Amino acid sequence: MRREIFTTTLFLAICILTTISALLGFIGGTIDVISVLLAIAFWMLYSSAKNGKELSGFGLGIGTMKAMWIIGWIIAGVFAVAGVLVMFVPSSVVSTAVDSSIVIAGPDSEEIMDAVLEFFGQYGMIWLGVGLLLLALLIAVVNIMYTRRFYQFGGSLRDCMGKPEWFPEETEPLRKWMMVLGILACIGILGYALDDQSSLQTVCRGVSMILGSVWIKNLNDYRLEEPIIENPHSNEGSWYS
Repeated sequence: MRREIFTTTLFLAICILTTISALLGFIGGTIDVISVLLAIAFWMLYSSAKNGKELSGFGLGIGTMKAMWIIGWIIAGVFAVAGVLVMFVPSSVVSTAVDSSIVIAGPDSEEIMDAVLEFFGQYGMIWLGVGLLLLALLIAVVNIMYTRRFYQFGGSLRDCMGKPEWFPEETEPLRKWMMVLGILACIGILGYALDDQSSLQTVCRGVSMILGSVWIKNLNDYRLEEPIIENPHSNEGSWYS
Protein backbone atom coordinates (compact mmCIF):
# COMPACT_ATOMS: atom_id res chain seq x y z
CA MET A 1 0.00 0.00 0.00
CA ARG A 2 1.38 3.39 -1.02
CA ARG A 3 1.73 6.25 1.45
CA GLU A 4 0.00 8.59 -1.04
CA ILE A 5 -3.36 7.46 0.36
CA PHE A 6 -2.76 9.98 3.15
CA THR A 7 -2.04 12.91 0.83
CA THR A 8 -5.28 12.84 -1.16
CA THR A 9 -7.75 15.72 -1.10
CA LEU A 10 -10.31 13.32 0.34
CA PHE A 11 -8.14 12.49 3.35
CA LEU A 12 -7.35 16.20 3.85
CA ALA A 13 -11.09 16.93 3.93
CA ILE A 14 -11.54 14.21 6.58
CA CYS A 15 -8.76 15.83 8.66
CA ILE A 16 -10.41 19.25 8.41
CA LEU A 17 -13.92 18.03 9.23
CA THR A 18 -12.73 15.97 12.20
CA THR A 19 -10.85 19.00 13.52
CA ILE A 20 -13.88 21.29 13.11
CA SER A 21 -16.06 18.75 14.94
CA ALA A 22 -13.57 18.62 17.83
CA LEU A 23 -13.33 22.43 18.00
CA LEU A 24 -17.11 22.84 17.99
CA GLY A 25 -17.37 20.44 20.89
CA PHE A 26 -14.80 22.50 22.78
CA ILE A 27 -16.66 25.74 22.00
CA GLY A 28 -19.91 24.17 23.16
CA GLY A 29 -18.35 23.29 26.51
CA THR A 30 -17.89 19.58 25.83
CA ILE A 31 -14.41 18.28 25.07
CA ASP A 32 -14.78 15.32 22.71
CA VAL A 33 -11.50 13.61 23.54
CA ILE A 34 -11.97 10.91 20.89
CA SER A 35 -12.46 13.47 18.11
CA VAL A 36 -9.47 15.49 19.32
CA LEU A 37 -7.16 12.45 19.36
CA LEU A 38 -8.37 11.19 15.97
CA ALA A 39 -7.90 14.66 14.46
CA ILE A 40 -4.32 14.79 15.77
CA ALA A 41 -3.59 11.29 14.44
CA PHE A 42 -5.04 12.14 11.01
CA TRP A 43 -3.01 15.34 10.74
CA MET A 44 0.14 13.48 11.79
CA LEU A 45 -0.42 10.95 9.00
CA TYR A 46 -1.20 13.62 6.43
CA SER A 47 1.77 15.82 7.37
CA SER A 48 4.34 13.01 7.50
CA ALA A 49 3.13 11.52 4.20
CA LYS A 50 3.04 14.93 2.51
CA ASN A 51 6.57 15.81 3.64
CA GLY A 52 8.03 12.42 2.71
CA LYS A 53 8.90 11.60 6.32
CA GLU A 54 8.42 8.42 8.30
CA LEU A 55 4.70 7.88 8.73
CA SER A 56 3.53 8.85 12.21
CA GLY A 57 0.10 8.83 13.82
CA PHE A 58 -0.75 5.15 13.53
CA GLY A 59 -0.03 4.47 17.20
CA LEU A 60 -2.23 7.33 18.41
CA GLY A 61 -5.01 6.52 15.95
CA ILE A 62 -5.14 2.81 16.73
CA GLY A 63 -4.92 3.49 20.46
CA THR A 64 -7.86 5.90 20.19
CA MET A 65 -9.90 3.34 18.24
CA LYS A 66 -9.22 0.78 20.96
CA ALA A 67 -10.34 3.32 23.57
CA MET A 68 -13.56 3.81 21.57
CA TRP A 69 -14.12 0.04 21.72
CA ILE A 70 -13.63 -0.08 25.50
CA ILE A 71 -15.72 3.03 26.18
CA GLY A 72 -18.51 1.63 24.04
CA TRP A 73 -18.75 -1.47 26.22
CA ILE A 74 -18.66 0.62 29.40
CA ILE A 75 -21.53 2.82 28.20
CA ALA A 76 -23.54 -0.20 27.04
CA GLY A 77 -23.01 -1.84 30.42
CA VAL A 78 -24.11 1.27 32.32
CA PHE A 79 -27.32 1.57 30.31
CA ALA A 80 -28.05 -2.14 30.70
CA VAL A 81 -27.61 -2.02 34.48
CA ALA A 82 -29.68 1.16 34.66
CA GLY A 83 -32.45 -0.52 32.65
CA VAL A 84 -32.60 -3.48 35.02
CA LEU A 85 -32.56 -1.20 38.07
CA VAL A 86 -35.36 0.94 36.68
CA MET A 87 -37.62 -2.10 36.22
CA PHE A 88 -36.88 -4.19 39.31
CA VAL A 89 -35.34 -2.05 42.06
CA PRO A 90 -37.29 0.15 44.52
CA SER A 91 -37.95 3.74 43.46
CA SER A 92 -35.40 5.23 45.88
CA VAL A 93 -32.62 3.39 44.06
CA VAL A 94 -34.24 3.89 40.66
CA SER A 95 -34.05 7.67 40.96
CA THR A 96 -30.30 7.43 41.43
CA ALA A 97 -29.94 5.18 38.38
CA VAL A 98 -32.04 7.55 36.27
CA ASP A 99 -29.94 10.52 37.37
CA SER A 100 -26.77 8.63 36.40
CA SER A 101 -28.24 7.80 33.00
CA ILE A 102 -29.08 11.46 32.45
CA VAL A 103 -25.50 12.46 33.23
CA ILE A 104 -24.21 9.98 30.64
CA ALA A 105 -26.82 10.63 27.95
CA GLY A 106 -26.80 14.41 28.36
CA PRO A 107 -29.14 17.00 29.90
CA ASP A 108 -31.62 16.82 27.00
CA SER A 109 -32.41 13.22 27.94
CA GLU A 110 -34.09 14.35 31.18
CA GLU A 111 -37.01 15.86 29.25
CA ILE A 112 -37.31 12.68 27.19
CA MET A 113 -37.41 10.50 30.31
CA ASP A 114 -40.03 12.74 31.95
CA ALA A 115 -42.16 12.56 28.80
CA VAL A 116 -41.92 8.74 28.77
CA LEU A 117 -42.96 8.47 32.40
CA GLU A 118 -45.89 10.85 31.91
CA PHE A 119 -47.10 9.10 28.74
CA PHE A 120 -47.06 5.55 30.12
CA GLY A 121 -48.26 6.45 33.61
CA GLN A 122 -47.79 3.68 36.17
CA TYR A 123 -45.98 1.51 33.64
CA GLY A 124 -43.59 4.28 32.72
CA MET A 125 -40.67 2.91 34.71
CA ILE A 126 -40.99 -0.49 33.05
CA TRP A 127 -41.03 1.00 29.58
CA LEU A 128 -38.17 3.28 30.49
CA GLY A 129 -36.18 0.24 31.62
CA VAL A 130 -36.95 -1.55 28.37
CA GLY A 131 -35.84 1.51 26.45
CA LEU A 132 -32.54 1.64 28.31
CA LEU A 133 -31.94 -2.06 27.66
CA LEU A 134 -32.66 -1.58 23.95
CA LEU A 135 -30.29 1.38 23.89
CA ALA A 136 -27.60 -0.75 25.52
CA LEU A 137 -28.20 -3.44 22.89
CA LEU A 138 -27.94 -0.89 20.09
CA ILE A 139 -24.64 0.46 21.44
CA ALA A 140 -23.29 -3.09 21.77
CA VAL A 141 -24.24 -3.90 18.16
CA VAL A 142 -22.56 -0.74 16.84
CA ASN A 143 -19.52 -1.51 18.97
CA ILE A 144 -19.21 -5.00 17.53
CA MET A 145 -20.13 -4.26 13.93
CA TYR A 146 -18.46 -0.87 13.51
CA THR A 147 -15.99 0.11 16.25
CA ARG A 148 -14.31 -3.30 16.34
CA ARG A 149 -13.85 -3.23 12.57
CA PHE A 150 -12.56 0.35 12.75
CA TYR A 151 -9.92 -0.76 15.24
CA GLN A 152 -8.94 -3.83 13.20
CA PHE A 153 -8.86 -1.76 10.00
CA GLY A 154 -6.35 0.65 11.51
CA GLY A 155 -4.05 -2.19 12.46
CA SER A 156 -4.31 -3.88 9.06
CA LEU A 157 -3.66 -0.58 7.29
CA ARG A 158 -0.51 0.00 9.32
CA ASP A 159 0.72 -3.55 8.70
CA CYS A 160 0.27 -3.38 4.93
CA MET A 161 2.06 -0.08 4.33
CA GLY A 162 4.89 -0.66 1.85
CA LYS A 163 3.60 -4.14 1.02
CA PRO A 164 1.42 -5.43 -1.84
CA GLU A 165 -0.69 -7.48 0.58
CA TRP A 166 -4.00 -6.11 1.84
CA PHE A 167 -6.84 -7.32 4.03
CA PRO A 168 -10.02 -6.75 1.98
CA GLU A 169 -12.21 -8.60 4.46
CA GLU A 170 -11.87 -5.66 6.84
CA THR A 171 -12.69 -2.88 4.38
CA GLU A 172 -16.08 -3.62 2.83
CA PRO A 173 -18.19 -4.10 5.99
CA LEU A 174 -16.50 -1.13 7.66
CA ARG A 175 -17.08 1.03 4.59
CA LYS A 176 -20.80 0.17 4.54
CA TRP A 177 -21.26 0.78 8.26
CA MET A 178 -19.36 4.07 8.04
CA MET A 179 -21.60 5.24 5.20
CA VAL A 180 -24.81 4.27 7.02
CA LEU A 181 -23.77 5.84 10.33
CA GLY A 182 -22.58 8.97 8.52
CA ILE A 183 -25.94 9.37 6.79
CA LEU A 184 -27.80 8.79 10.07
CA ALA A 185 -25.61 11.41 11.76
CA CYS A 186 -26.48 13.94 9.05
CA ILE A 187 -30.17 13.12 9.38
CA GLY A 188 -29.78 13.61 13.13
CA ILE A 189 -29.31 17.36 12.65
CA LEU A 190 -33.11 17.58 12.62
CA GLY A 191 -32.95 17.07 16.37
CA TYR A 192 -30.69 20.11 16.75
CA ALA A 193 -32.68 22.53 14.59
CA LEU A 194 -32.49 25.26 17.24
CA ASP A 195 -28.84 24.69 18.13
CA ASP A 196 -26.51 25.86 15.37
CA GLN A 197 -23.36 24.67 17.10
CA SER A 198 -24.65 21.14 17.68
CA SER A 199 -26.08 20.96 14.16
CA LEU A 200 -22.79 21.94 12.55
CA GLN A 201 -20.85 19.52 14.75
CA THR A 202 -23.19 16.67 13.83
CA VAL A 203 -22.95 17.51 10.13
CA CYS A 204 -19.14 17.60 10.27
CA ARG A 205 -19.02 14.23 11.99
CA GLY A 206 -21.50 12.68 9.58
CA VAL A 207 -19.86 14.04 6.43
CA SER A 208 -16.41 12.98 7.63
CA MET A 209 -17.71 9.41 8.04
CA ILE A 210 -19.27 9.46 4.57
CA LEU A 211 -15.99 10.72 3.08
CA GLY A 212 -14.14 8.07 5.10
CA SER A 213 -16.30 5.41 3.48
CA VAL A 214 -15.43 6.75 0.02
CA TRP A 215 -11.74 6.98 0.99
CA ILE A 216 -11.72 3.32 2.02
CA LYS A 217 -13.39 2.38 -1.27
CA ASN A 218 -10.55 4.12 -3.15
CA LEU A 219 -7.78 2.22 -1.34
CA ASN A 220 -7.50 -0.31 -4.15
CA ASP A 221 -6.16 2.46 -6.37
CA TYR A 222 -3.09 2.66 -4.14
CA ARG A 223 -2.05 -0.96 -4.05
CA LEU A 224 1.63 -1.66 -4.61
CA GLU A 225 2.57 -3.82 -7.57
CA GLU A 226 5.79 -4.84 -5.86
CA PRO A 227 6.94 -4.47 -2.25
CA ILE A 228 9.36 -1.69 -1.36
CA ILE A 229 12.87 -3.10 -0.88
CA GLU A 230 14.86 -1.14 1.64
CA ASN A 231 18.54 -0.41 1.14
CA PRO A 232 20.35 -2.76 3.54
CA HIS A 233 23.24 -0.30 3.80
CA SER A 234 21.04 2.63 4.76
CA ASN A 235 21.14 3.87 8.35
CA GLU A 236 17.76 5.54 8.07
CA GLY A 237 14.59 4.00 9.49
CA SER A 238 11.78 2.62 7.41
CA TRP A 239 9.15 5.02 6.11
CA TYR A 240 6.38 2.85 7.45
CA SER A 241 7.47 2.02 10.98
